[in-house]
Amino acid sequence: FQEAIVDVLVRRAEVAMERTGIPRIAVAGGVSANSRLRVRMEEAAPGAVFPPMSLCTDNAAMIAHAAVRRIEVGLPNDDLEVRSRVPLGSRVQLAEPAASRGGVPAAGD
Repeated sequence: FQEAIVDVLVRRAEVAMERTGIPRIAVAGGVSANSRLRVRMEEAAPGAVFPPMSLCTDNAAMIAHAAVRRIEVGLPNDDLEVRSRVPLGSRVQLAEPAASRGGVPAAGD
């Protein structure tokens, strides 16, 4: 299962780099703690940037902690506006079908 997920993440990064012309990628958040992802991403994108393991934490936990701290000091929480930079339902379309990737689905499959 891990290898299938890593395959999808690495392929998406490769496609994004190809489409944008960006020569280097940064992997952050909780997923960046995955040692297999680190190895595969470095193979696919030499020079990939990863935070130190001590900083690879769960984003949801960080957001929850920030909310608790705001509440503790009496800051309002009704003024927070959340906006995604990527519209819901957006998917990266890959040229190769899932069957040619050993049945591993990719975005858009």
